[in-house]
Amino acid sequence: MHDDPLGLNQGGAPGGAADQGWNLPHVEPTNLIALWPHDEPPTQAEVIAALEHHWDGVEVLDELDPPSEQVLWGVALEAGPLDHPAVIWAESARPLPPGDLDDALAEACPWALGIESSLDTEDPLSSYQRLVRFLAAPFDESPGMLDVNTTGWINREAIREQFLPEDNIPPIEALWIVHAVSPDRSSAGAGAASFSAAASASASKSGGGGVWLHTHGLWRCGRPELEMLEVESDFVSAAGSLVNDLAERILDGPPPAPGEPFRLGENLTVVLQPWQVIVPHVDPGAPGGARDREHDDNGAHSGVRAVICDERPRGVFRKLWMWPRQAIERLQNDQALIWKSGRATQRMATQARYTWGELATAFAKLRPHLHDDPERARAMVLAKASFPHVVAETGDETAEHMWLQILRFDGERLEGRLLNEPMFVSGVTSGDVLWIERDRLSEWRVMSEAGSFGPSDVAALWRAVDAIAAGPGGRP
Repeated sequence: MHDDPLGLNQGGAPGGAADQGWNLPHVEPTNLIALWPHDEPPTQAEVIAALEHHWDGVEVLDELDPPSEQVLWGVALEAGPLDHPAVIWAESARPLPPGDLDDALAEACPWALGIESSLDTEDPLSSYQRLVRFLAAPFDESPGMLDVNTTGWINREAIREQFLPEDNIPPIEALWIVHAVSPDRSSAGAGAASFSAAASASASKSGGGGVWLHTHGLWRCGRPELEMLEVESDFVSAAGSLVNDLAERILDGPPPAPGEPFRLGENLTVVLQPWQVIVPHVDPGAPGGARDREHDDNGAHSGVRAVICDERPRGVFRKLWMWPRQAIERLQNDQALIWKSGRATQRMATQARYTWGELATAFAKLRPHLHDDPERARAMVLAKASFPHVVAETGDETAEHMWLQILRFDGERLEGRLLNEPMFVSGVTSGDVLWIERDRLSEWRVMSEAGSFGPSDVAALWRAVDAIAAGPGGRP
Protein backbone atom coordinates (compact mmCIF):
# COMPACT_ATOMS: atom_id res chain seq x y z
CA MET A 1 0.00 0.00 0.00
CA HIS A 2 2.79 2.43 0.97
CA ASP A 3 6.33 1.59 -0.12
CA ASP A 4 8.98 3.95 1.26
CA PRO A 5 7.58 7.18 -0.30
CA LEU A 6 10.60 9.24 0.75
CA GLY A 7 13.18 6.69 -0.42
CA LEU A 8 14.63 6.08 3.03
CA ASN A 9 15.18 2.30 2.98
CA GLN A 10 18.87 2.70 2.31
CA GLY A 11 21.75 2.29 4.70
CA GLY A 12 21.60 2.20 8.48
CA ALA A 13 23.42 0.69 11.40
CA PRO A 14 25.09 -2.74 11.16
CA GLY A 15 22.87 -5.67 12.08
CA GLY A 16 23.10 -7.57 15.33
CA ALA A 17 23.57 -10.89 13.52
CA ALA A 18 26.85 -9.97 11.85
CA ASP A 19 28.92 -11.47 14.67
CA GLN A 20 27.24 -14.82 14.07
CA GLY A 21 28.34 -14.93 10.43
CA TRP A 22 25.18 -13.60 8.78
CA ASN A 23 26.73 -10.25 7.86
CA LEU A 24 23.68 -8.05 7.45
CA PRO A 25 24.85 -5.03 5.43
CA HIS A 26 22.50 -2.74 7.33
CA VAL A 27 19.29 -2.77 9.35
CA GLU A 28 16.07 -2.22 7.43
CA PRO A 29 14.17 0.81 8.80
CA THR A 30 10.68 0.35 10.18
CA ASN A 31 7.97 2.11 8.20
CA LEU A 32 4.53 2.78 9.78
CA ILE A 33 1.54 4.49 8.16
CA ALA A 34 -1.31 5.83 10.35
CA LEU A 35 -4.64 6.62 8.70
CA TRP A 36 -5.86 10.23 9.06
CA PRO A 37 -9.68 10.34 9.33
CA HIS A 38 -10.22 14.07 8.74
CA ASP A 39 -11.28 15.75 5.50
CA GLU A 40 -8.40 18.22 5.62
CA PRO A 41 -4.87 16.83 5.29
CA PRO A 42 -2.50 16.88 8.28
CA THR A 43 -0.31 19.97 8.12
CA GLN A 44 3.31 19.95 9.13
CA ALA A 45 2.70 22.61 11.79
CA GLU A 46 -0.17 20.81 13.52
CA VAL A 47 1.60 17.43 13.50
CA ILE A 48 4.81 18.84 14.99
CA ALA A 49 2.80 20.81 17.56
CA ALA A 50 0.90 17.66 18.62
CA LEU A 51 4.12 15.67 18.95
CA GLU A 52 5.80 18.45 20.97
CA HIS A 53 2.75 18.66 23.25
CA HIS A 54 2.75 14.91 23.88
CA TRP A 55 6.46 14.07 23.99
CA ASP A 56 9.64 15.61 25.38
CA GLY A 57 12.68 16.39 23.28
CA VAL A 58 11.05 16.70 19.85
CA GLU A 59 13.42 18.59 17.57
CA VAL A 60 13.03 19.10 13.82
CA LEU A 61 16.36 18.45 12.10
CA ASP A 62 15.48 19.16 8.49
CA GLU A 63 12.62 19.67 6.06
CA LEU A 64 12.59 17.24 3.14
CA ASP A 65 11.56 17.86 -0.43
CA PRO A 66 8.52 15.71 -1.32
CA PRO A 67 9.53 13.19 -3.99
CA SER A 68 6.06 13.18 -5.61
CA GLU A 69 2.70 14.92 -5.59
CA GLN A 70 1.35 12.15 -3.38
CA VAL A 71 3.61 13.24 -0.48
CA LEU A 72 2.53 16.59 0.97
CA TRP A 73 5.53 17.28 3.19
CA GLY A 74 8.24 15.53 5.14
CA VAL A 75 10.57 16.35 8.05
CA ALA A 76 13.46 14.62 9.80
CA LEU A 77 13.35 14.84 13.57
CA GLU A 78 14.55 13.30 16.79
CA ALA A 79 12.63 12.86 20.02
CA GLY A 80 13.17 11.54 23.51
CA PRO A 81 11.08 8.34 23.17
CA LEU A 82 12.80 7.26 19.93
CA ASP A 83 16.02 5.27 19.73
CA HIS A 84 17.10 6.86 16.44
CA PRO A 85 16.17 9.92 14.36
CA ALA A 86 12.97 9.54 12.37
CA VAL A 87 11.26 10.94 9.30
CA ILE A 88 7.57 11.90 9.43
CA TRP A 89 5.53 12.76 6.37
CA ALA A 90 1.94 13.23 5.19
CA GLU A 91 0.52 11.71 2.03
CA SER A 92 -2.77 10.98 0.33
CA ALA A 93 -4.10 7.59 1.36
CA ARG A 94 -4.40 4.78 -1.14
CA PRO A 95 -7.56 2.63 -1.29
CA LEU A 96 -7.67 -0.15 1.28
CA PRO A 97 -8.17 -3.67 -0.04
CA PRO A 98 -11.58 -4.95 1.13
CA GLY A 99 -11.46 -6.50 4.57
CA ASP A 100 -8.00 -5.22 5.52
CA LEU A 101 -9.37 -3.48 8.61
CA ASP A 102 -13.08 -4.20 8.19
CA ASP A 103 -13.76 -0.61 9.25
CA ALA A 104 -15.81 1.85 7.19
CA LEU A 105 -14.03 4.81 8.80
CA ALA A 106 -10.64 3.39 7.84
CA GLU A 107 -11.73 2.73 4.28
CA ALA A 108 -12.92 6.35 3.96
CA CYS A 109 -9.72 7.97 5.27
CA PRO A 110 -8.41 10.36 2.61
CA TRP A 111 -4.99 11.01 4.17
CA ALA A 112 -2.20 9.17 5.95
CA LEU A 113 0.64 10.07 8.28
CA GLY A 114 3.86 8.07 8.04
CA ILE A 115 6.93 7.59 10.21
CA GLU A 116 10.17 5.77 9.53
CA SER A 117 13.01 5.02 11.92
CA SER A 118 15.43 2.26 12.89
CA LEU A 119 14.85 -0.05 15.84
CA ASP A 120 17.28 -0.80 18.64
CA THR A 121 18.49 -4.28 17.67
CA GLU A 122 19.35 -5.13 21.29
CA ASP A 123 15.67 -4.85 22.28
CA PRO A 124 13.64 -4.49 19.08
CA LEU A 125 10.25 -5.16 20.69
CA SER A 126 10.52 -2.32 23.20
CA SER A 127 11.90 -0.07 20.47
CA TYR A 128 9.00 -0.99 18.17
CA GLN A 129 6.48 -0.33 20.93
CA ARG A 130 7.97 3.14 21.49
CA LEU A 131 7.79 3.92 17.78
CA VAL A 132 4.14 2.83 17.49
CA ARG A 133 3.26 4.75 20.66
CA PHE A 134 5.10 7.86 19.44
CA LEU A 135 2.90 8.10 16.35
CA ALA A 136 -0.33 6.70 17.80
CA ALA A 137 -0.72 8.46 21.14
CA PRO A 138 -1.03 12.08 19.89
CA PHE A 139 -3.45 11.09 17.11
CA ASP A 140 -5.91 8.81 18.89
CA GLU A 141 -8.65 9.24 16.29
CA SER A 142 -6.72 7.23 13.70
CA PRO A 143 -8.57 3.94 13.06
CA GLY A 144 -5.44 1.94 12.32
CA MET A 145 -1.80 1.76 11.41
CA LEU A 146 -0.07 -0.18 8.64
CA ASP A 147 3.28 -1.83 9.30
CA VAL A 148 4.79 -1.63 5.82
CA ASN A 149 7.59 -4.08 6.67
CA THR A 150 5.13 -6.90 7.38
CA THR A 151 2.14 -5.54 5.40
CA GLY A 152 0.12 -6.15 8.57
CA TRP A 153 -2.39 -3.78 10.17
CA ILE A 154 -2.60 -2.74 13.82
CA ASN A 155 -6.16 -1.66 14.49
CA ARG A 156 -7.03 0.99 17.04
CA GLU A 157 -8.23 -1.60 19.55
CA ALA A 158 -4.86 -3.38 19.49
CA ILE A 159 -2.97 -0.10 19.73
CA ARG A 160 -4.90 0.90 22.84
CA GLU A 161 -4.70 -2.52 24.51
CA GLN A 162 -1.20 -3.66 23.59
CA PHE A 163 0.99 -0.71 22.63
CA LEU A 164 -0.11 2.38 24.56
CA PRO A 165 -0.04 1.04 28.17
CA GLU A 166 3.48 1.51 29.52
CA ASP A 167 3.15 -1.44 31.93
CA ASN A 168 2.22 -3.90 29.19
CA ILE A 169 4.29 -5.56 26.48
CA PRO A 170 2.87 -6.15 22.98
CA PRO A 171 3.18 -9.61 21.43
CA ILE A 172 6.67 -10.13 20.03
CA GLU A 173 5.06 -11.67 16.93
CA ALA A 174 4.10 -8.13 15.90
CA LEU A 175 7.68 -7.75 14.65
CA TRP A 176 7.37 -10.23 11.76
CA ILE A 177 4.97 -12.06 9.49
CA VAL A 178 5.22 -15.49 7.84
CA HIS A 179 4.21 -15.96 4.21
CA ALA A 180 3.32 -19.37 2.81
CA VAL A 181 3.56 -19.72 -0.99
CA SER A 182 2.30 -22.90 -2.65
CA PRO A 183 3.26 -24.25 -6.10
CA ASP A 184 0.24 -22.64 -7.76
CA ARG A 185 1.68 -19.32 -6.51
CA SER A 186 -1.18 -18.69 -4.10
CA SER A 187 0.09 -16.98 -0.99
CA ALA A 188 -1.09 -16.59 2.58
CA GLY A 189 0.48 -14.38 5.18
CA ALA A 190 -0.25 -14.10 8.88
CA GLY A 191 1.28 -13.37 12.25
CA ALA A 192 2.00 -16.12 14.70
CA ALA A 193 -1.43 -16.11 16.33
CA SER A 194 -3.31 -16.76 13.10
CA PHE A 195 -0.63 -18.37 10.98
CA SER A 196 -1.90 -21.92 11.30
CA ALA A 197 -5.22 -21.40 9.54
CA ALA A 198 -3.80 -19.10 6.87
CA ALA A 199 -0.89 -21.38 6.05
CA SER A 200 -3.10 -24.46 5.94
CA ALA A 201 -5.47 -22.71 3.55
CA SER A 202 -2.58 -21.90 1.23
CA ALA A 203 -1.06 -25.35 1.49
CA SER A 204 -4.35 -27.11 0.77
CA LYS A 205 -4.17 -25.75 -2.77
CA SER A 206 -0.67 -27.05 -3.37
CA GLY A 207 -1.77 -30.53 -4.40
CA GLY A 208 1.12 -32.34 -2.80
CA GLY A 209 3.61 -30.11 -1.07
CA GLY A 210 6.45 -27.86 -2.01
CA VAL A 211 5.31 -24.89 0.10
CA TRP A 212 7.75 -22.04 0.70
CA LEU A 213 7.55 -20.40 4.13
CA HIS A 214 9.43 -17.17 4.70
CA THR A 215 9.39 -14.23 7.09
CA HIS A 216 9.35 -10.48 6.62
CA GLY A 217 10.28 -8.21 9.52
CA LEU A 218 13.31 -9.82 11.17
CA TRP A 219 15.82 -7.87 9.10
CA ARG A 220 14.76 -4.62 10.80
CA CYS A 221 15.60 -6.32 14.12
CA GLY A 222 19.17 -7.04 13.04
CA ARG A 223 18.45 -10.72 12.35
CA PRO A 224 18.37 -12.77 9.15
CA GLU A 225 14.94 -13.53 7.72
CA LEU A 226 13.91 -17.18 8.13
CA GLU A 227 12.71 -19.64 5.48
CA MET A 228 11.69 -23.22 4.86
CA LEU A 229 11.67 -24.66 1.34
CA GLU A 230 9.75 -27.57 -0.22
CA VAL A 231 7.63 -28.23 2.88
CA GLU A 232 5.01 -30.94 2.32
CA SER A 233 1.49 -29.57 2.66
CA ASP A 234 0.52 -31.85 5.57
CA PHE A 235 3.26 -30.28 7.67
CA VAL A 236 2.81 -26.60 6.80
CA SER A 237 0.92 -25.60 9.93
CA ALA A 238 3.48 -27.19 12.26
CA ALA A 239 6.30 -25.81 10.12
CA GLY A 240 4.88 -22.30 10.45
CA SER A 241 4.72 -22.69 14.23
CA LEU A 242 8.37 -23.77 14.24
CA VAL A 243 9.34 -20.72 12.16
CA ASN A 244 7.59 -18.47 14.66
CA ASP A 245 9.21 -20.16 17.67
CA LEU A 246 12.64 -19.94 16.08
CA ALA A 247 12.09 -16.26 15.21
CA GLU A 248 11.34 -15.53 18.85
CA ARG A 249 14.45 -17.42 19.97
CA ILE A 250 16.84 -15.55 17.67
CA LEU A 251 15.31 -12.23 18.74
CA ASP A 252 15.99 -13.05 22.39
CA GLY A 253 19.55 -14.13 21.68
CA PRO A 254 22.02 -14.42 18.81
CA PRO A 255 21.18 -16.79 15.95
CA PRO A 256 23.49 -19.75 15.46
CA ALA A 257 26.24 -19.43 12.88
CA PRO A 258 25.48 -20.90 9.43
CA GLY A 259 25.69 -24.69 9.54
CA GLU A 260 25.92 -24.83 13.33
CA PRO A 261 23.43 -27.17 15.09
CA PHE A 262 20.90 -25.17 17.08
CA ARG A 263 19.10 -26.95 19.91
CA LEU A 264 15.58 -25.56 20.24
CA GLY A 265 14.46 -27.96 22.93
CA GLU A 266 14.60 -31.48 24.22
CA ASN A 267 14.98 -33.86 21.27
CA LEU A 268 14.80 -30.92 18.86
CA THR A 269 17.74 -29.59 16.82
CA VAL A 270 17.84 -27.68 13.51
CA VAL A 271 20.50 -26.07 11.34
CA LEU A 272 20.36 -22.69 9.59
CA GLN A 273 21.93 -22.39 6.14
CA PRO A 274 22.17 -19.34 3.82
CA TRP A 275 19.61 -19.52 1.03
CA GLN A 276 22.47 -19.52 -1.50
CA VAL A 277 23.47 -22.98 -0.22
CA ILE A 278 19.97 -24.44 -0.61
CA VAL A 279 18.35 -22.78 -3.64
CA PRO A 280 20.72 -24.21 -6.33
CA HIS A 281 19.33 -27.65 -5.48
CA VAL A 282 15.68 -26.55 -5.73
CA ASP A 283 13.71 -26.56 -9.00
CA PRO A 284 14.16 -22.98 -10.34
CA GLY A 285 10.40 -22.62 -10.87
CA ALA A 286 9.39 -23.99 -7.46
CA PRO A 287 8.28 -21.58 -4.72
CA GLY A 288 11.41 -20.01 -3.31
CA GLY A 289 13.51 -21.20 -6.25
CA ALA A 290 15.89 -19.17 -8.37
CA ARG A 291 13.10 -17.39 -10.28
CA ASP A 292 11.72 -15.94 -7.05
CA ARG A 293 15.17 -14.50 -6.27
CA GLU A 294 15.81 -12.91 -9.66
CA HIS A 295 15.42 -9.15 -10.20
CA ASP A 296 14.98 -8.67 -6.43
CA ASP A 297 16.35 -5.14 -6.20
CA ASN A 298 15.25 -4.45 -2.62
CA GLY A 299 16.56 -7.76 -1.27
CA ALA A 300 13.13 -8.88 -0.04
CA HIS A 301 13.90 -12.49 -1.04
CA SER A 302 17.59 -12.39 -1.88
CA GLY A 303 19.15 -10.58 1.06
CA VAL A 304 20.48 -12.24 4.19
CA ARG A 305 18.04 -15.10 4.70
CA ALA A 306 18.51 -18.28 6.76
CA VAL A 307 16.87 -21.50 5.60
CA ILE A 308 15.80 -23.81 8.44
CA CYS A 309 17.04 -27.35 7.76
CA ASP A 310 17.12 -30.74 9.41
CA GLU A 311 19.96 -31.48 11.80
CA ARG A 312 21.81 -33.46 9.13
CA PRO A 313 21.69 -33.48 5.31
CA ARG A 314 19.67 -36.27 3.69
CA GLY A 315 20.26 -38.44 0.66
CA VAL A 316 22.12 -41.58 -0.44
CA PHE A 317 24.27 -40.59 -3.43
CA ARG A 318 24.30 -36.85 -2.76
CA LYS A 319 23.70 -35.36 0.67
CA LEU A 320 21.41 -32.30 0.59
CA TRP A 321 20.11 -30.01 3.29
CA MET A 322 16.33 -30.36 3.48
CA TRP A 323 13.48 -28.85 5.48
CA PRO A 324 13.40 -30.12 9.11
CA ARG A 325 10.88 -32.90 8.70
CA GLN A 326 12.24 -34.87 11.64
CA ALA A 327 11.92 -31.94 14.04
CA ILE A 328 8.41 -31.09 12.81
CA GLU A 329 7.21 -34.69 13.08
CA ARG A 330 8.47 -34.82 16.65
CA LEU A 331 6.58 -31.64 17.47
CA GLN A 332 3.38 -32.93 15.84
CA ASN A 333 3.65 -36.22 17.75
CA ASP A 334 4.37 -34.52 21.10
CA GLN A 335 7.82 -36.10 21.14
CA ALA A 336 9.62 -32.75 21.48
CA LEU A 337 9.12 -29.49 23.30
CA ILE A 338 10.51 -26.07 22.38
CA TRP A 339 12.26 -24.26 25.20
CA LYS A 340 11.28 -20.68 25.91
CA SER A 341 13.94 -18.11 26.73
CA GLY A 342 13.91 -16.26 30.03
CA ARG A 343 12.96 -13.08 28.17
CA ALA A 344 10.04 -14.84 26.47
CA THR A 345 8.77 -16.18 29.80
CA GLN A 346 8.99 -12.72 31.37
CA ARG A 347 7.14 -11.14 28.43
CA MET A 348 4.29 -13.61 28.76
CA ALA A 349 4.15 -13.11 32.53
CA THR A 350 3.93 -9.33 32.10
CA GLN A 351 1.08 -9.68 29.60
CA ALA A 352 -0.73 -12.22 31.79
CA ARG A 353 -0.54 -10.10 34.94
CA TYR A 354 -1.53 -6.93 33.07
CA THR A 355 -4.69 -8.65 31.78
CA TRP A 356 -5.61 -10.20 35.16
CA GLY A 357 -8.86 -8.23 35.23
CA GLU A 358 -9.83 -9.44 31.75
CA LEU A 359 -9.16 -13.02 32.84
CA ALA A 360 -11.21 -12.70 36.03
CA THR A 361 -14.14 -11.09 34.20
CA ALA A 362 -14.07 -13.70 31.43
CA PHE A 363 -14.05 -16.47 34.06
CA ALA A 364 -17.06 -14.95 35.83
CA LYS A 365 -19.01 -14.71 32.58
CA LEU A 366 -18.08 -18.25 31.53
CA ARG A 367 -18.63 -19.86 34.92
CA PRO A 368 -22.07 -21.34 34.09
CA HIS A 369 -20.49 -23.08 31.10
CA LEU A 370 -17.47 -24.58 32.91
CA HIS A 371 -17.37 -28.19 34.09
CA ASP A 372 -14.75 -30.64 35.36
CA ASP A 373 -15.87 -33.09 32.69
CA PRO A 374 -14.43 -31.87 29.34
CA GLU A 375 -17.29 -33.58 27.52
CA ARG A 376 -19.79 -31.35 29.30
CA ALA A 377 -17.78 -28.13 29.40
CA ARG A 378 -18.07 -25.48 26.69
CA ALA A 379 -14.88 -23.83 27.92
CA MET A 380 -11.93 -24.24 30.28
CA VAL A 381 -10.04 -21.39 31.95
CA LEU A 382 -6.44 -22.17 32.79
CA ALA A 383 -3.61 -20.32 34.51
CA LYS A 384 0.10 -21.07 34.52
CA ALA A 385 1.95 -20.09 37.68
CA SER A 386 5.53 -20.11 38.87
CA PHE A 387 6.52 -22.46 41.69
CA PRO A 388 9.87 -21.38 43.16
CA HIS A 389 12.37 -24.03 44.21
CA VAL A 390 16.11 -24.42 44.86
CA VAL A 391 18.32 -26.54 42.62
CA ALA A 392 19.86 -29.09 44.98
CA GLU A 393 23.14 -29.46 43.08
CA THR A 394 23.95 -25.74 42.89
CA GLY A 395 21.76 -24.02 45.46
CA ASP A 396 20.43 -21.67 42.75
CA GLU A 397 16.88 -20.36 43.06
CA THR A 398 14.67 -21.03 40.06
CA ALA A 399 11.02 -21.76 39.28
CA GLU A 400 8.94 -24.46 37.64
CA HIS A 401 5.91 -23.22 35.70
CA MET A 402 2.78 -25.39 35.88
CA TRP A 403 -0.85 -25.20 34.72
CA LEU A 404 -3.92 -25.02 36.94
CA GLN A 405 -7.61 -25.19 36.14
CA ILE A 406 -9.10 -22.04 37.65
CA LEU A 407 -11.87 -22.62 40.22
CA ARG A 408 -12.48 -19.12 41.54
CA PHE A 409 -11.02 -15.63 42.01
CA ASP A 410 -10.59 -13.68 45.22
CA GLY A 411 -9.21 -10.20 44.59
CA GLU A 412 -5.51 -10.48 43.65
CA ARG A 413 -5.40 -14.28 43.89
CA LEU A 414 -7.04 -17.28 42.31
CA GLU A 415 -7.76 -20.84 43.38
CA GLY A 416 -6.97 -23.61 40.94
CA ARG A 417 -6.51 -27.35 40.60
CA LEU A 418 -2.97 -28.33 39.59
CA LEU A 419 -2.94 -30.16 36.25
CA ASN A 420 0.77 -31.00 36.00
CA GLU A 421 2.83 -33.49 37.96
CA PRO A 422 5.80 -31.46 39.24
CA MET A 423 9.23 -32.47 37.99
CA PHE A 424 11.29 -30.49 40.52
CA VAL A 425 8.97 -28.90 43.09
CA SER A 426 8.22 -30.95 46.20
CA GLY A 427 5.20 -30.72 48.45
CA VAL A 428 2.56 -30.49 45.71
CA THR A 429 1.13 -33.01 43.28
CA SER A 430 -1.27 -33.12 40.35
CA GLY A 431 -4.85 -32.63 41.52
CA ASP A 432 -3.98 -30.42 44.50
CA VAL A 433 -6.16 -27.32 44.96
CA LEU A 434 -3.99 -24.26 45.56
CA TRP A 435 -4.20 -20.49 45.94
CA ILE A 436 -2.00 -18.50 43.54
CA GLU A 437 -1.18 -14.80 43.89
CA ARG A 438 -1.38 -12.53 40.86
CA ASP A 439 2.39 -11.90 40.88
CA ARG A 440 3.03 -15.62 40.34
CA LEU A 441 0.95 -15.75 37.16
CA SER A 442 3.08 -16.49 34.09
CA GLU A 443 0.42 -17.25 31.43
CA TRP A 444 -3.27 -17.94 31.00
CA ARG A 445 -5.47 -19.58 28.38
CA VAL A 446 -9.21 -19.77 27.76
CA MET A 447 -9.96 -22.94 25.82
CA SER A 448 -13.32 -22.96 24.07
CA GLU A 449 -15.19 -24.35 21.11
CA ALA A 450 -14.27 -21.12 19.30
CA GLY A 451 -10.53 -21.60 19.84
CA SER A 452 -7.76 -20.93 22.33
CA PHE A 453 -7.17 -17.39 23.65
CA GLY A 454 -4.42 -15.82 25.73
CA PRO A 455 -3.25 -12.42 26.96
CA SER A 456 -2.56 -11.24 23.41
CA ASP A 457 -6.04 -12.17 22.16
CA VAL A 458 -8.32 -10.18 24.47
CA ALA A 459 -10.53 -8.70 21.74
CA ALA A 460 -11.07 -12.10 20.10
CA LEU A 461 -11.58 -13.67 23.54
CA TRP A 462 -14.47 -11.35 24.32
CA ARG A 463 -16.20 -12.16 21.05
CA ALA A 464 -15.94 -15.86 21.92
CA VAL A 465 -17.06 -15.34 25.53
CA ASP A 466 -20.11 -13.32 24.44
CA ALA A 467 -21.07 -16.02 21.92
CA ILE A 468 -20.76 -18.79 24.55
CA ALA A 469 -22.70 -16.78 27.13
CA ALA A 470 -25.49 -16.27 24.59
CA GLY A 471 -25.98 -20.03 24.43
CA PRO A 472 -25.66 -22.58 21.60
CA GLY A 473 -26.32 -20.95 18.26
CA GLY A 474 -26.99 -17.63 19.93
CA ARG A 475 -25.48 -14.20 19.42
CA PRO A 476 -24.11 -11.90 22.10
